[in-house]
Amino acid sequence: MDIKLSLNLNIVVDKPKLKDILKAFVKIVNPALQQIVTQVVAYYANLYFENGKLCKMLHAKRITRKSFTGNKTTVLLTPFGRIDAPQYQVKIDGHRKSYITRLILGIDKWIRIPKITVKYLGLMGALAPPSCCEQVYGAFYGNQGFINDNSPIYASVCAEDPAWCQ
Repeated sequence: MDIKLSLNLNIVVDKPKLKDILKAFVKIVNPALQQIVTQVVAYYANLYFENGKLCKMLHAKRITRKSFTGNKTTVLLTPFGRIDAPQYQVKIDGHRKSYITRLILGIDKWIRIPKITVKYLGLMGALAPPSCCEQVYGAFYGNQGFINDNSPIYASVCAEDPAWCQ
């Protein structure tokens, strides 16, 4: 599958420094990933529906399209942040309804954080000190919150570049 990605994003770069360019780039990673996921899920939902693979994945004799508009979304937590993926719904054997987005992406139902995100966070945790891991953990589980003025991450960045912290 070839993905033709057309981003229409405004990027504000304050200064021609690499730090400012990287800040602007990091802000567009999440919207770009969301568009890629949306296009890939739509393509494979239609492909699997047409060639019958979706019937095998759902262990059904017959499926019909219920909603392939993608108006409803499901939240996915990725290593790059939260994204909203479109929900596609099918009717199984004429009576039971099922969402297929997570099935197509290989994510189990009712799983808040996909396995790939857990692996990436594990790698970051292995390379970071415990106090920094607490901040990342808190961001995903809501126990502590995001990086604040007291965090070691904030302190180390401010020690390196005091202008960034203002």
